[in-house]
Amino acid sequence: MFVDCTGSRSVLLGKYLQVPFVDLRGESINDFATAIQVPYLSDDAEIASATVATAQSSGWTWDIGLSSRRGVGYVYSSSHISCDQAEVELRNYIAKSVGSSVAGELSSKTIPIAAGHREIFWKKNCVAVGMAAGFIEPLEASALALVELSANMIRDELPMSSAALEIVAERFNSIFRYRWQRISEFLKLHYVLSERRDTPYWRDVTDPERVPDSLKRLLELWKYRAPHYNDMLHVEEIFPAASYEYVLFGMGYHQSRIGRASDNVEAGKQLIAETLRSSERYIAAMPSNRDLLARISQFGLQKI
Repeated sequence: MFVDCTGSRSVLLGKYLQVPFVDLRGESINDFATAIQVPYLSDDAEIASATVATAQSSGWTWDIGLSSRRGVGYVYSSSHISCDQAEVELRNYIAKSVGSSVAGELSSKTIPIAAGHREIFWKKNCVAVGMAAGFIEPLEASALALVELSANMIRDELPMSSAALEIVAERFNSIFRYRWQRISEFLKLHYVLSERRDTPYWRDVTDPERVPDSLKRLLELWKYRAPHYNDMLHVEEIFPAASYEYVLFGMGYHQSRIGRASDNVEAGKQLIAETLRSSERYIAAMPSNRDLLARISQFGLQKI
């Protein structure tokens, strides 16, 4: 039994076993990423508690606060902006927090993105995990989730005999084809709900012709009710109904009759107000991220 963990090269499944690649560039047009490691200006600089994603002219930037630096990058479509222009836009973003002189001196790395996945993921006695199976832009941590789900299923279904191998492989391929489809649709959802039309890129990514038919049908359904677990076929979904709700409501998707009959608007407002009050108390009592990391470094993690 061989597990192909050779990354985007897909040495075993792709090159040796010649499993075809399913190209998803028609739905996910971002094909490059430029990354820059950004130092903190001081040793006690604040560490962000969440990744910040910011829309740009031809894609979006990520900004991740680490203990020793920030990881910042720009995911974009080379059909709408050149790599050099994208790097200029990325450095302009970084300059807002560290200044133009620092931003201009930092080294960068440009990474090509081949959006898509292998036609099947388990062939004969070889199964691909991670980028050897496929990759789509990192707007959500879907790649990490797929690694974990793949490892779990291999562990649970590892054939005890060659007779069972074909059956297990068929089930694995069916489940992960479905998961890749849902990931592609969920990532596309972030774009199609945007009202931005100021650049060719945003006009292209919001083009209804680029939206999968299955996602179109769900969006039509969600005009009249919120996403529901009945909309998902699997118990172990990468993105359950709640994930779709977060995007729909966060993007201001205006449903005509959304909400279930039992929903109580006033009760909801009261719960939100109580949550905000509780959050303020918790935040006031909590250490900053940097203080917490320093304490863990000094004293370790307390055992529960």
